[in-house]
Parts: sequence; structure tokens; C-alpha cells
Amino acid sequence: MKLFLIGHRGVGKSSLLGRLKNYFPDVTCLCLDEEIENRTGRSIKDIFTNEGEATFRKFEQKFLGEILEESSGETLALALGAGFQGELPKGAEVLWLQRGMDSSRSLFLDRPNLASGLALPPERFEERQKRYSEMATRELELPPSLEASDEAEKLYFAKYFQIPVANQARGHWVCTLLPTHQKESLNDLFELTDCRFEIRDDLLDDETIANLKGIAFPTVFSLRDPNKIQESLELVDEFDQWDWPLEWGGQRAPIQSLHQRKESLLETLNDLEKVEGLCKLAVPIDNFNELKLGWDWWQESPTSRVFLPSSINGRWSWFRLLMAQAMPFSFFREGRGSSPDQPLLLDVLNFQPQLSRWAAILGSPVRHSLTPSHHRLFFRSRQANTLAVDMSAEEWDEALPLLSEWGLHWAAVTSPLKSKAASTLGSRNSSLNTLVNIDGVWQGHSTDGQGLKIAVEKFLGKKVAVWGGGGTLETIQEVFPSASFYSSRTGKLKMGEPQLSPEVILWAVGREAFDSEGVFPPKEWRPERVIDLNYTQDSPGILCAYNYGCQYQDGLAMFLGQAQGQQEFWKNYDK
Repeated sequence: MKLFLIGHRGVGKSSLLGRLKNYFPDVTCLCLDEEIENRTGRSIKDIFTNEGEATFRKFEQKFLGEILEESSGETLALALGAGFQGELPKGAEVLWLQRGMDSSRSLFLDRPNLASGLALPPERFEERQKRYSEMATRELELPPSLEASDEAEKLYFAKYFQIPVANQARGHWVCTLLPTHQKESLNDLFELTDCRFEIRDDLLDDETIANLKGIAFPTVFSLRDPNKIQESLELVDEFDQWDWPLEWGGQRAPIQSLHQRKESLLETLNDLEKVEGLCKLAVPIDNFNELKLGWDWWQESPTSRVFLPSSINGRWSWFRLLMAQAMPFSFFREGRGSSPDQPLLLDVLNFQPQLSRWAAILGSPVRHSLTPSHHRLFFRSRQANTLAVDMSAEEWDEALPLLSEWGLHWAAVTSPLKSKAASTLGSRNSSLNTLVNIDGVWQGHSTDGQGLKIAVEKFLGKKVAVWGGGGTLETIQEVFPSASFYSSRTGKLKMGEPQLSPEVILWAVGREAFDSEGVFPPKEWRPERVIDLNYTQDSPGILCAYNYGCQYQDGLAMFLGQAQGQQEFWKNYDK
């Protein structure tokens, strides 16, 4: 069996190979780019610079052929470069690896690039995106993680490599089939999740739908294309269940679903009162107040109603995962799926629905957060799951009691919610980032200082300029009392003495805030290093370091220091 891994730069192909080696010692795990360097004795950058892309592409195809010949009869996992353009063997298993954050905005200081700058040009990104879609036989989105192993991931790839496994995520799960799904792969998904497969007439062509009739797995045929109503109605008896969209009017169907709403959610819910049978509500939900209304509607008839809140950015995936076991059905996705709010397959496999208590990272955005995966085993030992809950500061007051009612017991808090947490606890510390619920009363602590000291301990004697600050400002002031603090919006000095040329820039503003109204530090500065409090690949702090040609340090050390302090705090409240 030969598995080829494809995906954009920085998606995690190489690190996944390392984990696969640990999971499955008998599987040969190789990276084509590394093999090219090893077999030519030259770096990829050197090949591109001195001989050009065409020569590199010839090396790709040449050494791919050698690797396949050498591994004949072996199980092989081979990671291909992001720009791979060669030919793969007929019938090859090609897995498109993805990440939840926008890969088109990722910045790299240490990766070969075909264009000037740190990020891939949009047109080239779209070209690759299209090619990946054409090459892939399956897709898999990897949750954010630094961990050396992941049981769900191991389970998933054991199926790929035909290694017997016993675990599976039992529940009422449905997987929407996409054009990239191969009929031969459905057995793996079924054994992993005991799922049904949704066949949508707007996503699959007529030939594919015809080939799926009579498959040996439970199916739901969903009518979605208004141009195919009559011909699709003639097919409904070929599948186990079928779904009719209420936007088209009334129809007696096993499942009736609504995906569009009125401006008032209450009016929308009132209109559904007359619907008989199993009713699915999957409309856009704008805030926690509406989330509660939808939850109340579902609770009125939990066995005949399904509430699947939707959004543009997938902010309700945690709710769907948390409530899935109690609903008649819910959807998951391997890769892009048909909705960003569908929980990821790997998150489904890691989630234990029998556990009533859970921990979460609270903030916005949190899709990139390492907190759920990093603390998973810590909370698993405390019989709890971990989630990422996207919420704004304006939603805090209505959201926190609701989350507590649904089982939230521990929380890590990010900006801009730290000051809201302090207000709830009646604390003067506006940097609270760690909460625990003790008998209905929230207790809090800040570990920002612990994390920051670990990240900057080598630079405490340097001249430091702080760019931004936000919810970490108070902590930064404690660690760097003599630093100069600048507004990331205006570039003007806020506190401290003006800096003619700081030795260190402490970058303390996130991507969204910077994109909204941020400016870079003065061009005439000559810092030795930029220390970023962010750890995402799209942080503008990376571009800041690139512009100065100086050293760059991401925020992982701070994150790990914070996380260690959080676990120490939570341990103090173990019962």
C-alpha cells in the first residue's frame, strides 16, 4: 500500500510522518523533498537558485520513481512537496492534508518559495488548491496540535494501512460525501464512526449518485438542487432515508430540513411548529442568545428535532460536537466537508460523549488554538473533554452561565475576554487567563507572567519596545517595567521613554487586530530580534522580523509556560 500526503506549506506533512513512524514502525515514512536533498547532496534552495524550478521538478519525478521501486512490496507513506507537479501511479491513495486556519496567509522564514516575499501569491495558492482537489482521493483536516501522539490520528491511519483496530466513535453520525470521496474508502469511515452517508444531489453528479445506490452502508439522500427535483424524487426509494428542504414547501419526507431563516429566529422557530416528523434546523446563528433559543427548541422534542447551528467561520462546531450524542443525528467532516461547523473526524474520535464535564479555550478567534489538544490528556484523567469556544467580549455575560449549565468546568481565557473574566470574579487583575468552577463559583488566576518570563528570560536586560499589548499589557509591564510601549494602531508611544533603536521588539498584537488598523514599527529601527507572543503561522510579527532582517522567535515558549501554570492551578482544585 502506498499513501501520498499532499498539502500546502506548513500544513504539517513532515511532523505527521514523524508521528506515523512512531505509530507504525513497519511503515516506511519518507519526505520527497528530504530525499531529493539526501540523494543530490544539495539543498532545495540551492537547486532552485542555481538551476531553477524546471530542474527541481525533474528531480522530483526521478527520485519518486526510485523510491517507489525501492519500496516495492512495502507499506509506504510519502510526503510530497507543496508544489509537486509530477505524475503518481495509477490508483494511488492520495490524502490531502489541511488545517483550519487560512493557509493562504501563512508566512515562512525558512521555506523555499517560488516568488518573492514570505507568503504564496494568491493566484499560485489557488492553483495548488485546485490541483490538490484533483489529485486527492481523500481529505483530512488536522486539528491544531503540538503533541507527539494522538490516539484518534493513530486510529485513522491504522485503517489506511489495514492494521486491525478495536476502537470506534459510536454515535448518530452522518458524513456528507464529496466528489473527492472514493467508494472504496467508505468502509473505513463506517467502521470508525458507525456513520450514515449523506448523498446530496447538488454535490455529486448523476453518475456518482447512480453508483452509490445499494451500497452496503446506511444512506440519506438529500434533495438540494432545485433543477433536479422530479428526477431526484424518483430516486428516494433507492436509499435508506431521504431529506426534503422546507424552503421548497411542504412534503412528507422522513427528514425535513431548513437551512434559511427569517430575520427573527423566533419567527423561524414558530413556523417549524407545524412540521411533523423528524425536523432538522441548520440555519445561521448569530450569537449565544440565538444559540439558546435553538437549543430550547430542540429540547422541546429532542428525539424528533435536530439543531445544527451554522456560521461563516465554523464557530459552532464545539456545540455540535458537545450535543451530538443526544440528537437523532449530527454531521462530521474529514476535510472541507459541506459546512465549517461540522466537527472534524479526528475531534469526533477523540471526544468521549459519556463525560458530562468539559474544559475549553474561550476567545475569538480560537480555531487555531493549541489549548484543547495540549490539555486533552490532563483533562481526560479528570474525566472531561476539551473544546474551543469562539465568543466575543460582548457575549461573555450571556455565554458563561449557559456554558456552565452545559458542563463547562475549566476554562483558559484569551484576549479580549480576560478583562471580562476579571469583572466576573471581582478581580483587579485584568490578565486572568485561567478559570475553574467550584460549586458554581468561578475562581481565577493568571499564568501570563509565568509564560512570558520563560519566553524572554534571556533578554530581560535588553532595550525592549512593546508593540501592542491588549490583554497581556499588565503582565508585560510587570516583566519589563522599563520597556517602551507603543500603540500598534497609531505607532505612537503610550508609556515609557521613546526608543531610537530597541534591541528587542515584543510583538503583542494578533492578526485580526493588526489587519483591522495596525501599523508596523519605524523602518529606521534596527532590532536584533522580534519576540512574538503569537504562535500562528500568519502572525504579522513574522513579517516584522523579515522586514528588519532580524531573528524571529514565536510564542510557543510562552504558550507552553502558560499551559504548565494553568495545569498547576487546576490541580490545586482537584476534588
